[in-house]
Amino acid sequence: TALLFGAQSAAGASARHALVREGWNVIDGADLPDAASRFDALIEAQAPHLVVFVAELANDGPLLELEPARLRDLEEQCLVAPWEALRESARALTGAAAAVLLVAPVAAGADDTGVFAAAARRSLRVMVAAAAVEFAARDAPLRVNLLEYDARHFDNRAFERALLFLASPASSFVTGTHLALPGAAAAHAGRAS
Repeated sequence: TALLFGAQSAAGASARHALVREGWNVIDGADLPDAASRFDALIEAQAPHLVVFVAELANDGPLLELEPARLRDLEEQCLVAPWEALRESARALTGAAAAVLLVAPVAAGADDTGVFAAAARRSLRVMVAAAAVEFAARDAPLRVNLLEYDARHFDNRAFERALLFLASPASSFVTGTHLALPGAAAAHAGRAS
């Protein structure tokens, strides 16, 4: 059973589509009033348990153009909310084969001008790596990974394949890592992240 929540976006819709197509029972966290309800619904459902949190990173910009209030909003959406998802997952998921997948639009090319995206990319990677080390010492280790994508050139097919791989038993050895997907335009041009 997968709990899916976070930003309403193309990535969130694509994640839902891929998980349902693969046979996952998907709980839509947006339909539940709070974090406790979301995780209660997940724990009551059939294992294995997967949490997919989709972060948002809209209206980023160059350093001199980014207003302080907007920076605080971006911090809440792309760093604090994923941290809360990790914390609540660690509290609730105690069974074997549980996993958390953070999804964020922070993969970008050299032409990226978003100052916050650059900081968030590094911060999320460090947060995931640190959480994976902490959660590996548990009696029932909790896998944690980060799937990054380029929102400007979203490649639905590549995104769904990567998400399903990170959610599958075939990736049970993968934790504390990030998978950065190039956008569709970059993939066709031969660039890789």
